[in-house]
Amino acid sequence: MKTDRVTKIVLVCLLMLAGGFSSLALDLNSYRAVYEKRLNAINDNYAVERTVVLKQYKAELDDLDLKLRKSGKLDGVLEVREEVKRFMEEQSLPFAEDVSENRMLADIQNLTLKVNEDLKSTRDLKIYELWKQYDAALDKHQRELTVRNKLQEAVAVRSERERVKESDLIKDACKSAVESVTKPAVKKTEPMGLLKKDLEIEGFDKAEASNSGLYTTYRGSRSGAFWAYSEKGEYVEWETAKVPSNIMARKVQFIWAGEQNTEQGQFALSFNGEHLFDLKFKKRGDLSECFSSGAALEFKSVNGGKGLFRLSVPLSMVDKGKKQTVRVESQSSAPVKCWFMLYGFDDLKDEFQKFR
Repeated sequence: MKTDRVTKIVLVCLLMLAGGFSSLALDLNSYRAVYEKRLNAINDNYAVERTVVLKQYKAELDDLDLKLRKSGKLDGVLEVREEVKRFMEEQSLPFAEDVSENRMLADIQNLTLKVNEDLKSTRDLKIYELWKQYDAALDKHQRELTVRNKLQEAVAVRSERERVKESDLIKDACKSAVESVTKPAVKKTEPMGLLKKDLEIEGFDKAEASNSGLYTTYRGSRSGAFWAYSEKGEYVEWETAKVPSNIMARKVQFIWAGEQNTEQGQFALSFNGEHLFDLKFKKRGDLSECFSSGAALEFKSVNGGKGLFRLSVPLSMVDKGKKQTVRVESQSSAPVKCWFMLYGFDDLKDEFQKFR
């Protein structure tokens, strides 16, 4: 008897690892154990993803609060803080009919609700497929028991099939499956930032500057470059690649290549017209920490003062669906000629790994 029990446990474990309902299952309890194991895994994964959605929603509200406050928009700040208060008390997203009339807040709420809806639909479809497999396996098992004249066990299997089919969980899953077939195809919202913290974007698309021309870069070849000397008013201004309109990332990162020799010069960096940092290099290739309003600038030297810059900004600073504008401008004339230079590279996305 003990050997039979061990064999049964091993077979059930093999069935679970196989991820399906096969002839390995020995009885109703074995089938049910596999079903519940897989059902719990689906629900656990959904719970984790939904927790990420809620955390991201709170982070988006905090970023919007900062943006509105810096713009002096009192009514907007008060509305956002009221929503934060509601969210912290209820730990839930707003209902669709309660979405704000404030465009910026409404954009965050509508996109978050869409992402949450997509997550639930995906979960329901997985549950629906699992139930179909479970019911088919039990149907076969029920018929086999009937043929073998084990009618009491066959009735128990039929009762289990009816119990699961009539459960609210399976009814909702079936409804979602039907809707997914009958509704017009809609592009699924990609939960960027809900499952991926930061979005990475090419930091250069086109530029203008006080000075431009061909220059030898750290790649060893001459390339288009744009630069500003340490003369008051000289500047480099450029556009990044376009930021998608449907993003939900915590932050957006931009990478570009360039060169600096600004130990004695005073240069300021702005993003979409907002001043962020005064660039301070302790020596060529060694950028002092630059943090401001949740934004950060880093420099990775490839060869002395030549290398890669990564700018990270909160989503609230980004104009979604558009190219962003970055500007570096000399603030005063230095006794020794210094400069800031931008290389015309637009193929740097693989270089983000150097900052990880």
